[in-house]
Amino acid sequence: MASDHEKSEDPILSYRDDLRAFREERARHRRLVSFVIKITVSVLAAAFLLTTVLFCIDIAGDGSSPDNNGDNVGGRDRTPPVIRLREGDAIYMYVGENALLKGAVTVTDESGYTLDVLQDGLNKDKPGTYTITYVAKDTAGNTSTLDVKVIVTKQEYAYSALMSLVERKAAELGITSGMSKQEQVFAVYKYVNSPDKSAAAANIVFVDESNIPSVDRNNWETDWVEEAARTLQSGEGDCYSYYSVSKAFFEYLGIENRGIRRNDSQSEMSGTHFWSMVNIGTTENPRWYYYDGTRLAGKFPDETNNGCLRTYEELMGYVPNNGQSGFYVFDPSAFPKTETVKIAR
Repeated sequence: MASDHEKSEDPILSYRDDLRAFREERARHRRLVSFVIKITVSVLAAAFLLTTVLFCIDIAGDGSSPDNNGDNVGGRDRTPPVIRLREGDAIYMYVGENALLKGAVTVTDESGYTLDVLQDGLNKDKPGTYTITYVAKDTAGNTSTLDVKVIVTKQEYAYSALMSLVERKAAELGITSGMSKQEQVFAVYKYVNSPDKSAAAANIVFVDESNIPSVDRNNWETDWVEEAARTLQSGEGDCYSYYSVSKAFFEYLGIENRGIRRNDSQSEMSGTHFWSMVNIGTTENPRWYYYDGTRLAGKFPDETNNGCLRTYEELMGYVPNNGQSGFYVFDPSAFPKTETVKIAR
């Protein structure tokens, strides 16, 4: 019969077996953890590599190719809408007018778009120059903006209203269609410049500023209508005012004319200056002369300050009272040639 010791398990051997099993289990656990870590690192590395490649492709295709100019790479629309003003470089409206501002611009885009007009600063009930912003956004999320000037004036400053005002003034001055164009121009100059009157008594008293509120000289070729109307009512203004009123009369009388602005970058004079060219002949046989209705302080070659119907030679001979040069700096090749025969005054 076996003893009790032979039947029972050796405690030392049992401990060793348990220890060996524990070590094997821990080793398996470590291998599993290591495997999981390796898989995770590999997946992350692959994802990073793929992201980098796609990013590089995206950058390379974003405008660097001369074939696509960066537009619609991979089918993606990258071109923002193009906003353009339909006419001119500003929007003109009358006080209280409910102008359709969206209709003043065109929008070009490859897909659908929305157009908003930011006009918080616009006061349609007060004359002045304002700025509004157009914002166009297409379905791809591309956005573009355009700032546009809005010039608000009173109804009385419409071209037709100005012509009615000039018509009454011309009748008052005795300027008729029976006069020659030369006589008409001299009559206009006599009213606008007031050569026989003192500075304080002149029909248009010289003040070194125009009448249009917040006048923008970039719009001088269109703002003359409002400037002429304001000057005829206020009786004061600067060289732009003299130019505008004279032009209003020339337009009414059917006298062909061209406005000129001094090239200030080539002049020693401060500020700017405006004057005209007028054709006292016919379309078939033109006779162009320079005309400046401003009350000038300098002298022409004949020692007078009369700027009515001057030849190019006489214009270039003008000397301002301060002796500076460049009062009449401009590009004459951009305008008709004047007659060389001097007009008697």
